Amino acid sequence: MALTVVCAPDSFKESLTAREAGEAMARGVTRVVPGAAVSVVPMADGGEGTVHAVCDALGGELIETDVTGPLGSRVRAHYARAGELAVIESAQACGLDLIDPADRDAMVATTRGVGEIIAHAIDGGAKRILIGLGGSATTDGGAGLLQGLGARITTRDGSPIGPGGVGLRDVAAVELPDLGDVTLRVACDVDNPLTGEHGAAAVFGPQKGATPEQVAELDELLADFAALIDDACPTTPGAGAAGGMGFALLALGASLEPGVEIIAEAVHLLEKFSGADLVITGEGRIDAQTLHGKTPAGVAKVARAAGAAVLVCAGDVCDEDALAELFDGIIPITSRPCTTEEAMAAAADNLEAAVARAMRLIQLTL
Repeated sequence: MALTVVCAPDSFKESLTAREAGEAMARGVTRVVPGAAVSVVPMADGGEGTVHAVCDALGGELIETDVTGPLGSRVRAHYARAGELAVIESAQACGLDLIDPADRDAMVATTRGVGEIIAHAIDGGAKRILIGLGGSATTDGGAGLLQGLGARITTRDGSPIGPGGVGLRDVAAVELPDLGDVTLRVACDVDNPLTGEHGAAAVFGPQKGATPEQVAELDELLADFAALIDDACPTTPGAGAAGGMGFALLALGASLEPGVEIIAEAVHLLEKFSGADLVITGEGRIDAQTLHGKTPAGVAKVARAAGAAVLVCAGDVCDEDALAELFDGIIPITSRPCTTEEAMAAAADNLEAAVARAMRLIQLTL
């Protein structure tokens, strides 16, 4: 009987997409075991690459639309749609990487474009929406997101508040939009509350350009904003994710869940692993933190449930003893000393060769 292998990696950041990594792994398998039945299932955990991973895995389509960027100018964003499912990365509309470091301004950056993407997906027929949080430039409590969906967030005289955290200085009333029968699920891998010493402003504000004085003000503004909304609790773990977008989405009835678990369910990962002898996963770096909700760990758990052995590959490997508790094999993909730039440039070839080496060892047990 032919060896059955599923390649289900995350992206190797700045080197390979999840699809490209999976295809390199597959080439490594068939180089050594030509008769193997090999399939590729691109994976992600809600962060960068989630849209493409789900689109590839489900045979969906990429939809593009112009939305409000983090500093108010229009940006081109995309999301995935497969039937009534839409998958969105919030960073497409308000990502920190959309702003030059010198221009970062945590006080004015807005999440409005994220709401506009969600609205576009709903207008296109989406009934189930997965939203990946992470990498945002914003600290507005998700007020912009709510406005992008039609919420009325107004000052004392009934005028709409301005964008960003600074707009919350004037907020007096919040009227949430009605999304009808649309279900929102949020891939959220942080457990920060909205406010306080572990909140959105204190923990993430400085990397978004906030000074200590601005961090203190933003924390107070987020608390005042939360007091106007009865539909979400600001102390819920994850409410502070992405500058408070987690809180706004909770107010809309969303569930906040570990990202890789949501994606695994969305792409029917357990079904795709059925009958597999070996699952190969990986990403750019693996270490003890990988075990806490990162893609390779989530893939490994599903593979175990399906009765498959699990091999993990990475460009940088640390904490092998801890990783060995979950993975049957741990393979660094570089075979000689080299610079980071050289390793990234040769990532596909290195990954293919590493999997081929592993398959030669595996053949000894067949």
